This record gives sequence, structure tokens and C-alpha cells, in this order.
Amino acid sequence: FFLMIRRPPRSTQSRSSAASDVYKRQVYNGEQVIESVLKRQKQCSGCMYKLLLIDCDMPVLDGFEATKILKKMMKDDVIPEIVILACTAFASSKDEQKCLQAGMNGFIPKPFSYKTL
Repeated sequence: FFLMIRRPPRSTQSRSSAASDVYKRQVYNGEQVIESVLKRQKQCSGCMYKLLLIDCDMPVLDGFEATKILKKMMKDDVIPEIVILACTAFASSKDEQKCLQAGMNGFIPKPFSYKTL
């Protein structure tokens, strides 16, 4: 599970509700996370994702490794800065520390609601 949220370009924003200000995309493993971010950057660098909610326990490439790759890409100016929040059912302080050490900007334990964001 992986959810990406960004504000759409200003010309297409609707002012009718907060929910209309977000774009959500779900992918199913860490490789798809990287591919989706690179594809978005190539298609429209001005409408890059602003926030990634990334599950720590994904197949193929887990959230920790995907975050390390994304952070390196940010450092190398391949992609702009993106806030990465861990989204996991493991909510101990040790798990939170592991997320922060991987480069994630924060930690949200499951389950959570849109209001929590």
C-alpha cells in the first residue's frame, strides 16, 4: 500500500472542498513508488507529489529502501523535495526511530483518517 498526495496545478484547482485539493495514487510495492515519482517528474515537474505516505512493509522493495533511494534522488536534484511519512501498523518508538533513520520525515501509525493528515 502506498498513497501519494499532491496539489493539482492551480489552473485546475477547485475551491469547493479540501478533498478536491488532493490527488491520490496507490501503488503496490517499492519499485512502483520509485517509477511513479520518476514518471510524474518527467511528465510535469511543476506538479510533483508533495507528500508520500509510504508503508514500511511493502513487497519487492520495502518502504525503508524506497525512502533511501528517493532521498538520494532528492539530494542529487533528480527530483524536488518531497515529504515522506511512514505509514505502518508497527507503532513502537523503536519502529518510529527506524523510520526516521531511513530518512522519513515523520510517522503515522495505522489506522489513520484523512482528518489526521
